[in-house]
Amino acid sequence: MEYRIAQGWRTAAIVFALAFIAGGIALITSPLYNENMHKTPLLGVVLGIIAGVIGWALWTDTIQSKIIIDDYSINQIGAFKRKSLLLDEIAGYRKVKDYYILVSKSGQSMQISNYIENKEDFIAWMKDKYRDADEAIVEEETKEILADESFGTSEDDRKHLLKQATTTSRAFNIAAAAVSFWLLIYPTPYQLAWAAVLLIPPASLYILWRFKGLVTINDNRKGQKSAYPSMLPALLFSCILIIARASIDFKPYGFTAAFKYAIGIGAVLTAITYYIAYTLYPSNINKKPVIFGLALLFLAYGYGATIFVNCHFDTSNPEIFTESVTYMRISKGKSTSYYITTTPWGRYTQPEEVSVSRSLYQGLQLGDSVNIYLQPGKLGIPWYFLDKK
Repeated sequence: MEYRIAQGWRTAAIVFALAFIAGGIALITSPLYNENMHKTPLLGVVLGIIAGVIGWALWTDTIQSKIIIDDYSINQIGAFKRKSLLLDEIAGYRKVKDYYILVSKSGQSMQISNYIENKEDFIAWMKDKYRDADEAIVEEETKEILADESFGTSEDDRKHLLKQATTTSRAFNIAAAAVSFWLLIYPTPYQLAWAAVLLIPPASLYILWRFKGLVTINDNRKGQKSAYPSMLPALLFSCILIIARASIDFKPYGFTAAFKYAIGIGAVLTAITYYIAYTLYPSNINKKPVIFGLALLFLAYGYGATIFVNCHFDTSNPEIFTESVTYMRISKGKSTSYYITTTPWGRYTQPEEVSVSRSLYQGLQLGDSVNIYLQPGKLGIPWYFLDKK
């Protein structure tokens, strides 16, 4: 059996390859007709060669790429690589986004694009011959759980605990994602939204403890399924969006003091997590330690929480600076951001660019004055905000 890249994708790749080759030729010959390129002819030649090589490589690989299955092996052939797996050595397959991954018993793998000709035939052959590797992992891990007496004295008790842990973690992860996006997108009531998200990491650690280590913090970035529920999604959403919201709402006047608090909070949460997940309930279920990644997440959580408490609860009288707007710009990408530059003030000896809200930006023009309110902070971390004079 032989499978090539699907016709539509093959045609598109060839068109791109021809575009690169044509562009390369144009760059190489540009000194002949472009006066600007007379000054740097070597640059045009180098860029042209690079573009031509990319086009040639794309063309060649597209034409030669194919999957060949014989009686003994499956072979992935391309212009610049060749990989083979013995059919008897393949343990199963895994679906990840736009690819199928064949996994061998020795740990080797072969990634096969979903965009091949007659993919239905290939998928039918693969599913008829091999198991879904994720299902096999879940089945094996479920057997481990039901045989582990630390999760209950009887198999029925262990089944009940597993079901309860799975239901709780799934519901909590969904709720954590929803609450985190509430804080990021529409934090109203503001203080309630913050309180709800700040409680997510401590609640996650309680769930880790409550289910005797059955709920994990395993990192399944490769897409493998597991019978062990994980708190990692809840921690990811909450910690990342907490620091994002804090960065949007508050402008620290220096970062050193904030990071002292952040490091302390992060260290405490990391130590508690390590104790629960790897010491209090030692077992073989935490196969993928992610403590370093969690430490970074908890650092982000500590920073965001510190900035929120320091700024939101600061009721002291500010020092006010009145400065002129010297430059304005809008940055567009996945989101639109608004920036103004003011004349130097306070510790800033050079013009300072600051992100502002859309409403403030739209109410300003070059040369207008803004008031900058510098406050000492509830925790002694100076911060400031702007308003139109």
